[in-house]
Amino acid sequence: RLRYNQEISLLYMGNPSSHESGDQELAQISLKVLRDATANFCDANKLGQGGYGHVYK
Repeated sequence: RLRYNQEISLLYMGNPSSHESGDQELAQISLKVLRDATANFCDANKLGQGGYGHVYK
């Protein structure tokens, strides 16, 4: 189980079917990079909402 960390976000990368086998990688992305990429989570960049939260372009 992942815990939310305000400075580092963990992003699952890989084949969803490999989740059970443990064959997955997590990329660490800083909160600053996410803020820069989404213009500080601006509503204009919001595409919608998924099961785990907002989705940004």
